[in-house]
Amino acid sequence: MLNQLWGLLARADESLDLLLYSERECEERRQWRTHVIGRAFREGRLLDGVL
Repeated sequence: MLNQLWGLLARADESLDLLLYSERECEERRQWRTHVIGRAFREGRLLDGVL
């Protein structure tokens, strides 16, 4: 799966940040206004529906 992710990131036309969090951490913090996870859910873009 990491090879697939690297392939997607290598083709990106813009700069991006990759942050790795567990699914549990994301669910707990997705509504937090001041946490990077909350901001990612509000402003980020999904590269692939599986990720």
